Amino acid sequence: MQLQKARIYNRLFQLGKGGSFYRVRYLSDGTMLGDLNEDDRVAPKTVLVNETAASFDIPMQFRRYARRERSGWTWQLYLAFDKEVIVEAFEKELIEQAIILPYDKENKLQQVTLELVDSEYTHPVKREPANGTQVTLTFHATLGPV
Repeated sequence: MQLQKARIYNRLFQLGKGGSFYRVRYLSDGTMLGDLNEDDRVAPKTVLVNETAASFDIPMQFRRYARRERSGWTWQLYLAFDKEVIVEAFEKELIEQAIILPYDKENKLQQVTLELVDSEYTHPVKREPANGTQVTLTFHATLGPV
C-alpha cells in the first residue's frame, strides 16, 4: 500500500532537484544582469521536503465512514545553493500551472493539487563565494474526493 505522504514528498523532491534556477550575475557597475542564460543554470546542493501542517474536514458527499478526513496539507520545500541564484523562473513555472497528482484507484489515493503559496529567501552578501541562496517554498496540497 502506497501512502499519500510519500507521493507528495517525492513529487516536491523531484521539483526541487530539477527546477529552473540561475546564477546571479553582476556587471562591473554593480547592476544585475537581467537575462537568463542556460550556461548559468544551477542545481541545488541541498533539497529537503517536510510536511508542516494538515487540515481535516467532514467527509465529502456520502462517505460517512469516518467523522473526519484529511482535506489539505501544508508542505515546505527547502533548497540551498552554493551560489547566489534567481528563483523567479522556478516560481513562475509553479504558479502558471498547478501540479496535479491524479487519483490513484489501485491505492485509493485522492487526487492532490499542489499550489505554491509562499517563498522565503536568504541571500549571501553580494559576490561572496562562500555562501549561497537558501529558499523555503511553502505549498498547499488540496486533496480531492476518493
